[in-house]
Amino acid sequence: MDWPQVVDPILRIPDDDMQFRYDCPSDVFSAVLRSYGEEKGRIILKDDGDWDEWFQDQVFQENLMQTSSTAMKDHSGYHILLCGSPMPQSVASEKFPSRLWYLPFSLARWQQITRSFHLHVEINNAMLKSEDGGRATYFVHDSLRMYTAAMSWGEPRWSHTTSLAISSTYFEKFNLTVAVIFGCSNDQMKRVEQLLAMSPEVKSHPLLTVGIFAELEKDRMRDIVGSSVAACDIAISKLGLDSDSPPVAKRDFIFNKALRDARIMTKMAEEEVRTTKGLLQNMIARVEEEQQLRNSQDDANFAASTRRFKQRFAELDIEFDTMMARCRMTFDDMTYSEDLYMTEIISRDAERARDQAKVSTVIAFVAMLYLPITTVATIFAMPVFDFANDWRDIYFRKTDADKPPVLSSYFWVYLIVSITLTGFTVFGWWRYTKSTSTAQKRKNALRQRRPSSPVTTGKDKGGRWFQSYWFDDGTKGWV
Repeated sequence: MDWPQVVDPILRIPDDDMQFRYDCPSDVFSAVLRSYGEEKGRIILKDDGDWDEWFQDQVFQENLMQTSSTAMKDHSGYHILLCGSPMPQSVASEKFPSRLWYLPFSLARWQQITRSFHLHVEINNAMLKSEDGGRATYFVHDSLRMYTAAMSWGEPRWSHTTSLAISSTYFEKFNLTVAVIFGCSNDQMKRVEQLLAMSPEVKSHPLLTVGIFAELEKDRMRDIVGSSVAACDIAISKLGLDSDSPPVAKRDFIFNKALRDARIMTKMAEEEVRTTKGLLQNMIARVEEEQQLRNSQDDANFAASTRRFKQRFAELDIEFDTMMARCRMTFDDMTYSEDLYMTEIISRDAERARDQAKVSTVIAFVAMLYLPITTVATIFAMPVFDFANDWRDIYFRKTDADKPPVLSSYFWVYLIVSITLTGFTVFGWWRYTKSTSTAQKRKNALRQRRPSSPVTTGKDKGGRWFQSYWFDDGTKGWV
């Protein structure tokens, strides 16, 4: 069990830190969004000069834990670092998605950020265990409200930008939020900036980063669900079930594997949405706690913002339900489509086998007719019989063998024997097939049971006679 660290919950990075990987290459520049006091706007951290200039900010010059509220008067707002997502790592000519703890800057810069932002130490566990399931915590320490969350999608076929984490600290005495969001793409950075610009009145609210991360997770889930559903739709279209005509697609190992992968991805996407929904519900509970704790001391604007967050979280909860329903419907649609396809293939194979069985039956019956004839002819042709030639014409009159047409009198012996053997063969085949039929087996089973009451004889609707019996076990049978 991972016990929460409450004695010293502040993240501290030693000089020999091994929990994070530093200076990982990234094709996305990190950025800073800030709006407090006179500091406003966006900073793109492209080179060392940009980093050095950013570290001159008042947040890094003052110790927010020790600075009085008068020293940073009117500094309510936010200061958010958006870390660009590192590129996939190459190992033995293969690329693997980067992890959340891969940072695109140096250890020294990360130490300076953590010293000033006072982030929660839980971010380590959240990142390391995010691939086993999302993690989110909302921890209150003195006047700090620390929010940490991490979600990661370990499937390499998806883009590495599907992993996301956040660690933020809200300083209640300043109404200031500092945060670091890990694994951001350019689109996600623009999305965060858009969210902050849409609602400037909530910039000093303690649930600001909770709401931002919830919106990013909603967008992330929408992309994952959309990708998995699109893969299923493509796989279903390849089955050829769109038209009224029977499918003509041939299934091989590659095609079957694609169908399997599409189904698994849809199911995994549903579970990912369910996990995110559970974390959001925990945050909704935290919002209710905030309302109960601060209703008496907060102004009307703060209370209204809290209600807005709660309403938005409830809307996101419904959206997650819709995404899960979409995944389930797609999964069921694919299952039914595969069943329909396999039913059609099995029906077609069964019909083909039935036709082949009919042809085989005809061939076997003809062979059965010819078998006695050829057998007798072969036996009579043996030297042991040595039938003398007694040539007769077509009218069975004796004639000279040099004057055709002629016919041996022993032909009739051959014919009679062949016909007799053929009749016995056909009769034996008929008896055998009749004895092995289902109806005959049922009659034999009824005859083997001892009746406990007199036999009743009658006629069925077709005019056929039948005999009914009552047996010892109370059942009734008829023949």
